[in-house]
Amino acid sequence: MIPVIILAGAVALGAVVLAKFWKEINEWISRIWKKLPPHVKEHLQGAKAFLERVEATVKNVFYYYSYNNETEKWTETVVSRQVDPESIPQDIREKMRERNNLEITDDVKQMLTVTA
Repeated sequence: MIPVIILAGAVALGAVVLAKFWKEINEWISRIWKKLPPHVKEHLQGAKAFLERVEATVKNVFYYYSYNNETEKWTETVVSRQVDPESIPQDIREKMRERNNLEITDDVKQMLTVTA
């Protein structure tokens, strides 16, 4: 019973954090989508999200992968922007203390799923 309560609390906390930053996340994803070249949008196969730290700077980096059947070639499109570390949820900041590069694809996917 206690694990269920803890899980419910974690989900609720995640929803609160997401709600706080959702507008900014959604606007950024929308801007990225608009900037992607048409050939990437048409053939998009997947994406990965990372946080990268270089000294005191933190960047949010998205990698988009697309495959063109006509040319039979893969394309990787990279979009990044500098972010305020305070805008990153606390649990993710904790993970970043030990690393300079952190994959957050599952975190972003969970955030998008919770709000959908």
